[in-house]
Amino acid sequence: MSLRIDQVTVLDPAPQGPRIREDVSVVVDEGRVREIGQARPEADRVIEGGGDLLVPGLVNAHGHAAMTVLRGYADDLPLQPWLERAIWPVEAHLTGDHVHAGARLAAAEMIEAGITAFADMYLFAEDVARAAEEAGLACLAGASIVDQPTAEGRPEEVLANTKTLLRERPPGEGRVRASLAPHAVYSTSAETLETVAELADEHGASIQIHVAETMQEVYEAEAEHGLRPLAHLDEHGCLTERSILAHCGWMTRAEAERVADAGASVAHCPTANQKLATGGTTPVPELLAAGATVAVGTDGPASNNRIDVLQEAKRAALTHKHHRWDAEQLPAGQALAMATRAGAHALGFTDAGRVQQGAWADLALLDTDRPHLRPMHDPVSQAVYAARGGDVRTTIADGEVVYHEGEHERLDVGTVVADAEQAATDLVTEAEG
Repeated sequence: MSLRIDQVTVLDPAPQGPRIREDVSVVVDEGRVREIGQARPEADRVIEGGGDLLVPGLVNAHGHAAMTVLRGYADDLPLQPWLERAIWPVEAHLTGDHVHAGARLAAAEMIEAGITAFADMYLFAEDVARAAEEAGLACLAGASIVDQPTAEGRPEEVLANTKTLLRERPPGEGRVRASLAPHAVYSTSAETLETVAELADEHGASIQIHVAETMQEVYEAEAEHGLRPLAHLDEHGCLTERSILAHCGWMTRAEAERVADAGASVAHCPTANQKLATGGTTPVPELLAAGATVAVGTDGPASNNRIDVLQEAKRAALTHKHHRWDAEQLPAGQALAMATRAGAHALGFTDAGRVQQGAWADLALLDTDRPHLRPMHDPVSQAVYAARGGDVRTTIADGEVVYHEGEHERLDVGTVVADAEQAATDLVTEAEG
């Protein structure tokens, strides 16, 4: 079905700086942007933009979508006690149905916040992929690989499930794709990392992994392996141009340069890191100066607790201005690019993250009639520093309007919420019973 969006201000985060085109129409057909300009050809559906801001669909470069069922369950704890005493014991009782219900709730939340693509690493990855497909979202899904039994099964069973996912949702094809997702250096052996690297090479797959999230992780890696986490990954073949390194709060300047040399991407998750008090600050200025791709991620809804990429873009900008005592660090245009174009590049969705002719028609329309978005001196600054996920008026995924003026057009959100509530109750009851 063709679609035309009239009278909008288009923000396109181009590499040389954001491009702004005012009072234009955008024509969409067969899942692609076909035209941007003054022409208004016939279309099956027309949305009156009324001067609103049209941005690329936002990209969440790191998360655990199904953890919506644990949102608010164990707050105000440091990372390791949070994982070991609260989260992992409950996750031991997860089923694919719990994950599917939680991921559908996350998909509804993402759609309302203008997010059209996300990377996910969690148990029962096929159930996450299925939820993304049902919602119309693009997704890079991987099952968390660790060297101990989980609710999904023994390590060899999870690896077998991953191989099946790679065959059935091949990397580089479609909008929902498989990836490898070793959890972290401290939870996967060198042998497992090498197996992951071999599978990634064989299938051309991405590798999602947590890296240098805490000082403790770095010290333990040095004690056990004689190497810092990044060097350990590099030694075992997991630092490549298809690697997505989450967090990286305890990374050195030399490591930032090595990430850039490898062509890897970093998913910066400032809200979750600050909430869990992981201490370090991802060296985003050094990564960008070295030429690395840096995107933003929300992390899981149990550690954030929202899935709002606009919030992450703003917090990323403010974090580095404050940390460096330099208000010119990470300007608004760069933060917007991290939330769109850079995220799409990291996930391998090379036709997403931009509003250009021929690109995927993954778009978000921000309602500029909101009081906090007026006056409109600078659309880019408003999008990053003033806007929030709740300002999204319309979300378009693969050329389809999936959300418009407070109504979901693909998901039955009442059923989605009810199913997730039931899954959360059942899960926690079983874990605590």
